[in-house]
Amino acid sequence: MKLVCVFSKAAAVLFQGDRVWLREDEQFLPSTVSSCSGGVVIFATDYGQVYTYKQNALTRQKVQPMHHSSVRGVEDMATLEDLHEGAIMHNLFQRYQQKQIYTYIGSILAAVNPYQSLLGLYDRPAVELYSRHHLGEISPHIFAVANDCYRSLWKRLQNQCVLISTLIRSPELFGFTSDNKITACN
Repeated sequence: MKLVCVFSKAAAVLFQGDRVWLREDEQFLPSTVSSCSGGVVIFATDYGQVYTYKQNALTRQKVQPMHHSSVRGVEDMATLEDLHEGAIMHNLFQRYQQKQIYTYIGSILAAVNPYQSLLGLYDRPAVELYSRHHLGEISPHIFAVANDCYRSLWKRLQNQCVLISTLIRSPELFGFTSDNKITACN
């Protein structure tokens, strides 16, 4: 039997097991409603944290239902209905766990370093597969972006460039480092 949680200030109804975004310390955490009884709601985040709140203290700002696009993950984050940093990071993490290191954001490609070799990712059949398809027709890959750039060289009669930007999170550093390279195509 699923327990029903009714939040008075939020005017929302959630059920035990529902996926939600829990806002803690200015971050949206992907969470599950673990239990709801005796006026207390318990949330378990995907990162192993557990939060307990009195039911009447919860608001829409504190708890938001998670859209199904965030629950299952997407290849193109431009299609995410929940658009905030938590949803973006959660989507990248879900794809990383499935060894899907490439994700589109429209025509932009995000890559997460797998820190291991992924067989077949860069072999000749992969090159041939992506050379026969347009950007977005099949799963995200660097070869799709390269193929789109190459096709654009032949299609457009003007100068073009490609921006390759990396953002590296390093445990030794306090934050991010960035390295941007502009590679001229024509």
